[in-house]
Amino acid sequence: MKRLAVKTPDRPRMVVALAMFQVVIGSTLPSGLYATYESQWGLTREMTTVIFSMYVVGVLVSLLFLGHLADRLGRKKVMVSSLLLSMFSSALFLAATNAAYLYPARLISGISVGICTGAFTAALGDLSGKKEGAAISALVTSGGLAVGPLASAVAARCLPYELRIPFVIHLALLAVVGFFLLRFPDTASDSRQNIRPVAKGQFFPSNASLKLFIVCSAIIGWAYGANGLWQSVVPLTLGGQRNSQIYIAALASLMLGSSALAQWFTLRQNPSRLATVGLLSMACGLIICGIASALGFASLLWGATVLVGVGQGLGFRGSLSVASHVASDQRQSTAISLYYVFGYLMTAAAPLATNSLGVGHVLLGLGLVSVVTLFAFKVYMRKVQNYAQC
Repeated sequence: MKRLAVKTPDRPRMVVALAMFQVVIGSTLPSGLYATYESQWGLTREMTTVIFSMYVVGVLVSLLFLGHLADRLGRKKVMVSSLLLSMFSSALFLAATNAAYLYPARLISGISVGICTGAFTAALGDLSGKKEGAAISALVTSGGLAVGPLASAVAARCLPYELRIPFVIHLALLAVVGFFLLRFPDTASDSRQNIRPVAKGQFFPSNASLKLFIVCSAIIGWAYGANGLWQSVVPLTLGGQRNSQIYIAALASLMLGSSALAQWFTLRQNPSRLATVGLLSMACGLIICGIASALGFASLLWGATVLVGVGQGLGFRGSLSVASHVASDQRQSTAISLYYVFGYLMTAAAPLATNSLGVGHVLLGLGLVSVVTLFAFKVYMRKVQNYAQC
């Protein structure tokens, strides 16, 4: 039976959203400090790649093997665990005296984010209804990804103890939101009753729903793949090596900022329509960037970056809402965790693919698969009944 959304006070929803925001920010704070680590500790680019890989491994392991815990144990226990792991990660960064500390710190950070995505999104859905909860979750995630590196970089430049202060502030904020989170009851008190494994059919009401979920998972894959490209190889390839650090930061912020703003201004719009517009916008931006790479037209990059950012944000936000809707109410955290897996894989895979295929070909390829995914999305949306009631 379809669960009806119940109107809830804004305060619990705000606390859950702020707690999720702090966990996501904690995962991105080190990104703004890598240049300082390189200069002070002799961190090489190869070491930086391995450290980031530790984060991706942590996220994927937790998504695959721990994503179901919020459905079995309750949202609150897993949300608090995510906050504690994020605190432990920041404490390791705070105590770090050499690069050896960064590997376990990033691994633990990845685990905290992996269990955060399903538990917090499911909790927001319990409080606001699945469609609005998923929209808030997507906005919080995009905002945290955009703010974290910039916040740590600014703190490192303007404040003393540049490798310490960002994590001191983060630990304090985690403690505050954790205090308020502990005061609220679990958003799904009956989840502890669902402790037995369920049959495959119980995750999705129909085969068409399962296929639509897979298409939505592909959408986040292309969206997160674009994110990974813009935070690494795209600025360097199309913008040259001059002022590369500033160039990377500016383009990444423009892309993620466009993504967050697009989600903010469409918070209550129909998610199916947003996913459609997002895929089209992202495809156009990626193809334009691929052509610019092939022809050497770096001037096209900035406008195309806005297109990609808007498309990435709307595609991510719309597909998350649809994926949440088609999954079983009793397995929301598990389904949402699985939804994110391909996204995080593509975050690393898309930049790595440029080593053998070239940036232009990867951009064009992502643009083309976005178009194909758009058609698949429209086909399976028609087959899934009663979506308008979500």
